[in-house]
Amino acid sequence: MCVFGVAFSGDVENVNVIIINQDQGFTPPMGDTIYLADEIVNNLNTTTLNIHNMTSIDDARAEVESGQASAVIIFPEDFSENAVLKSQDQSYPNSAEIQIEGDDSIVNIKTAITTTVSTALSDTLTENEVTPAIQLNSDPIYGEDTEFITSSCPGYWPSLFIS
Repeated sequence: MCVFGVAFSGDVENVNVIIINQDQGFTPPMGDTIYLADEIVNNLNTTTLNIHNMTSIDDARAEVESGQASAVIIFPEDFSENAVLKSQDQSYPNSAEIQIEGDDSIVNIKTAITTTVSTALSDTLTENEVTPAIQLNSDPIYGEDTEFITSSCPGYWPSLFIS
C-alpha cells in the first residue's frame, strides 16, 4: 500500500479501500430504479481513495486485517430503499446506513476515508434532492501486530525539567 501525506501531514492519497455494494436499488411507484450506493461510489474522490470492489465481507475484512486495505465500506442490500423511504417519511422504521470498518490506528487515513465518504454522500443526496436520512457508521479493525505510535511535542519535554 502506498499512502502519501501521512508522514508530513499533507494530503492523504491512494488509500486502498474495499467497497462491498449489496444495494439492490429501489423503484418508487411510477418511477425509475434508484441506485444511491452506485452514485455515492461514483462520487468518491479517487485521488484520495484507491477503490477495489469485492462481494465477500469476510474476505474484505481479512484484507484490512492483513494490511492490504485500510477500510471496508459496506452498502447493505436495502440501502437505496431505506434512504428514499426514510427521506419521504421520518417515521419509517429503517434507516440507510453506510458501514465503514477500518484500521483506526492511523488517524490521518481514517479521517481521509470518512471525509471522502461524507462528501460523496452529501454530493449524491444534493444531486438526487434526497433529504438526509442516511447514517455513516465507523468501526475499527486493527491488523495483526498493530502498534500504536505516540508522539510528543518537540520542546515540551525539556521544558518540564527547566523551571
